[in-house]
Amino acid sequence: DAVLNFLKGGDIRQSAETILSICENYPKPALDCLMNFISTHDTERAITALAGESCEGKDRYWQSGRRLDNYHYEQGVLMLKLAYAMIFYPTGCT
Repeated sequence: DAVLNFLKGGDIRQSAETILSICENYPKPALDCLMNFISTHDTERAITALAGESCEGKDRYWQSGRRLDNYHYEQGVLMLKLAYAMIFYPTGCT
């Protein structure tokens, strides 16, 4: 969530603290094997979370009627690529 929150305009300090806390508190072998999913079937899809209207508090019927236009979809894809870059190359996690 730290990465998505930052990319949606959240506080960089808070996001960095969260990410660095994970890096500092996990043993290196565990950190190297973490399953860092940005988007799964169990969460709000990252592209929608980044570029669309929030699904928070909305029911499935409301969600089923929503689609991103091409512009917002492409913006979401670009932001998703940035999100993956952030988790694949975290500063200080070597």
